[in-house]
Parts: sequence; structure tokens; C-alpha cells
Amino acid sequence: MANDKIQLLYEDDSTYYLVYYSKGNVLASIAAEENSQVIQLKEGSEQRKEAQLYVYKIITKDPELDTIVLRINGESTPIDRVTSI
Repeated sequence: MANDKIQLLYEDDSTYYLVYYSKGNVLASIAAEENSQVIQLKEGSEQRKEAQLYVYKIITKDPELDTIVLRINGESTPIDRVTSI
């Protein structure tokens, strides 16, 4: 698990946690697009020596939003690991 930069943990059908490691500062936003929740992460260009942990709680109240899409700096990015908690 230590090599996974991006993890999605799910508690139930409506509560998720996105866990992200980055050496830069990260700003996050979320929006609905069709049947997806799109999570946008923007990394700053300034880099630290050590990666910092960022955790975002996502609550889905609309059952039609059945897909999570992750974009980092505008690029569609796969999630390394999806796990229940």
C-alpha cells in the first residue's frame, strides 16, 4: 500500500475518502457531470522533499452519480487502489 499515490476508500454506497500523496500544495474541487462526480486536484509547482498526505471526504447524495472521475492538473488519472473500510 505504501507505493499507492492515490487511494479511494469507501465506507458505504454514499461515503468515500480520496487519499492522495503529493510533494506540492493541492487544491481540490468537485462537480457533477452526467452520471459522474468529477474530482479535480490542482497541484502547485512548488515541491517539498517529502510527500504530504491529503484526505478528502466525498459524500454522494444522488444515487445517479455512480462513477468517480479523478483529474489531476486537468489530466484524467487512474486511482491506484480502491478498498472498503
